[in-house]
Amino acid sequence: MSGDIARPIRVLYIEDDPVAVRDLPRLLHPLPHVIDNEESADVALAKLESGEHHPDIVLTDLLHPGPNGWQLCEYMKRSERLRHLPIVFFSTRANPFFVRRAVMRGAEVGVPYPLASDDLLRLIVEVTVLGPRPSLVARLLELRDQFFCADGWLNALASAS
Repeated sequence: MSGDIARPIRVLYIEDDPVAVRDLPRLLHPLPHVIDNEESADVALAKLESGEHHPDIVLTDLLHPGPNGWQLCEYMKRSERLRHLPIVFFSTRANPFFVRRAVMRGAEVGVPYPLASDDLLRLIVEVTVLGPRPSLVARLLELRDQFFCADGWLNALASAS
């Protein structure tokens, strides 16, 4: 999809909380998008494997029925068919350890829910439309005010890279 913002971005959202499911279209509103929601990773994986879902990006909560977000990410990154899909963890449990673990499991990044709409839009456009991904450190520094313990651990991470 690199460079093509005219086509709606296809988002697979794996989330079982009805409030979060209801909020995502509002957060993505200015961006042309199509959201497919699945309440469990089992159903989402089956539809991804069968070709029923063709997302540009996968947003997933950490905890949902079936495999958890970590297991989902690990499975997708081992799958020849699915490994190319960018995964973003979107969770109320986001903290520095969560972010590091998400990236270590193969996700693009882990971000807190709720996240400001502009930050979420920027992140989705970076991952799906602009092509090559900016460094994780740059993305985290952009979003640092949204994270817990922002300056201390982010600056240490930035200086380590």
